[in-house]
Amino acid sequence: MTKEGERARFQAQVTWEECGRPTEPVYFDLSKESAQLVIPNADAFLVGLILPAFHYGERRIHIEEEVCPQLCENLEVVQYWLRLWHYTAEHPLVSIEAPRRKTPLPNNPDRQAGFFFSGGIDSYATLFANRKAMPSGHSGYIRSGILIYGLEMDDPAAFGYVERYLREVAAELDIECLSVRTNIYLLFRGEDADNGFWFWEYVYGSAALAAVGHLFTGNLSSITIASAEDLPTLPLRGLKMLPPWGNHPLLDGNFGSAELPVRTGTLTLSRFEKTALVSEYGQALQHLRVCNRYKNYSKDRLNCGNCEKCIRTMLALEALGVLQSAEVFPEDALSPEKILRILPRLDHIDDFHYRELFPALEKRGRRDLVKAVNSALGKIASNAKRRQLRRVLFDFDQRYMNGILRRIQSSIKSA
Repeated sequence: MTKEGERARFQAQVTWEECGRPTEPVYFDLSKESAQLVIPNADAFLVGLILPAFHYGERRIHIEEEVCPQLCENLEVVQYWLRLWHYTAEHPLVSIEAPRRKTPLPNNPDRQAGFFFSGGIDSYATLFANRKAMPSGHSGYIRSGILIYGLEMDDPAAFGYVERYLREVAAELDIECLSVRTNIYLLFRGEDADNGFWFWEYVYGSAALAAVGHLFTGNLSSITIASAEDLPTLPLRGLKMLPPWGNHPLLDGNFGSAELPVRTGTLTLSRFEKTALVSEYGQALQHLRVCNRYKNYSKDRLNCGNCEKCIRTMLALEALGVLQSAEVFPEDALSPEKILRILPRLDHIDDFHYRELFPALEKRGRRDLVKAVNSALGKIASNAKRRQLRRVLFDFDQRYMNGILRRIQSSIKSA
């Protein structure tokens, strides 16, 4: 650990052996207050680095410090699931070469639970479901929210807006904010962006979060990752042959150790049910951040009102009759015209998240919105079929016709 002014840094040097990447430091940078809750341990680095090693074809991860033996077993399970879902059967597993911890890390007898606090629907729903289920004195009652820079955004100014915004509501909700800045994903983020963030979405999401959580082993009784998947819609994803996300409930718990369990929040609630839960809390509605277009963030606005996530959330809030109360979106941001302008341009959306809103929207007399969404979903499906047909024809042309169809198409276009 090193100290830089009012902050503390936990850092490890990473040397790649097989994939040709340069030697580089990996760090977790914390405020002085957050650093006081950290018990230095290597579990955070193990969890944060094993899946990049797995993805890039490394065969071992060697750590000189002790790690939790249960965590090592869990991470082997994670690799098997990911290989089954997203890689070939021959893809090498990463062996963990590190001394196993014989005695547990010290812990705070008064420790309570934590969660990852992003300000989104899933995040707030995790908090409020926990608060309804747990007595305030229970060790599982959430008291700490972890804010992380370096995962979904790489703009320090935008993160500053988010941090100030969420600290305001954290005080009202009796949450201790633990702010962490890390490069554990920034090392790969640029190349992952070129690949449509495939590695983040389908492999690394929960691992990166859990790595940060392990910094606070000993001072947290557990850490909860908000569910992006949910049990009511998992079968629908399966029917559509959609691949599992990297924060699948079969993975999350396996990022936990003997000292720090990792849980998945609100698995039994659909997206709309989570939104309904969040809508019961005025503080959350006035501090809601669902938009990923962080390049457009300002100190006064964190939701653009023009992206898919904003539209989906506004539709749900309108279905619940609370959109006008949520002043976090631009005025008059929801209309049939906007839905028809924006949604059909997307390659894919999980249509079941929209269709579950239809009965409530119909009941509120918003058939205009239902009609617009239905039309948009139809156009997206039609475009997807055309793309699939083009891919089939392209593959056939490349395999069996030596590119004749592609050359004919090019000559027609140039004529």
